[in-house]
Amino acid sequence: MPLFVERNKAQGKKLWVDENPDVTDFYDANDRFTVTNKERNAYNKFLKGLKPWERKVFDRAIEEDKNYYVLEFSNVGGLVMPILLELTYEDGSKEMQHIPAEIWRRNHKHVQKLIITDKDKNLVSVSVDPRWETADVDVENNHYPRQIIPSRIEVYKRKKSTAKVRRDIMQDIKTELKKDEDNDDTKEQN
Repeated sequence: MPLFVERNKAQGKKLWVDENPDVTDFYDANDRFTVTNKERNAYNKFLKGLKPWERKVFDRAIEEDKNYYVLEFSNVGGLVMPILLELTYEDGSKEMQHIPAEIWRRNHKHVQKLIITDKDKNLVSVSVDPRWETADVDVENNHYPRQIIPSRIEVYKRKKSTAKVRRDIMQDIKTELKKDEDNDDTKEQN
């Protein structure tokens, strides 16, 4: 039971559902993960609709107990390029996968790729072309989950470096000359 429901009951407040029992539905009385007969029938229909070879593959996949991820890619610009992936796992390890450009031969606009990992290696994030090796104009859609990529203006407005690499050398010379002139003026006055 959620914390706010417990606190409301402790304070003696009545819930909307308690005051209006006619608005309750199936999910008020049951767990949302409870399998219904309708879902059970749909699953059995799905199994009956499989061909024998598909059923063998399905049973083997259940026996192996692995993680299956289907990644969908779309070709927005029209230029067919290989897909370079960096997969990051829950334990912090990373893996590079290079999918050749031939993946686009059947459909040059939209493809899917199945990634299979062991049960102990949960996929956390995926980056497409993390080293900028391909011609990609829009890099904002290259990460899952989405990442905020700063614009060129935001990068420009960041705090300037205080290192002397970018300083104006002529400015240093002018200030040194000005100090020398000021020192000469004070010596003449004394």
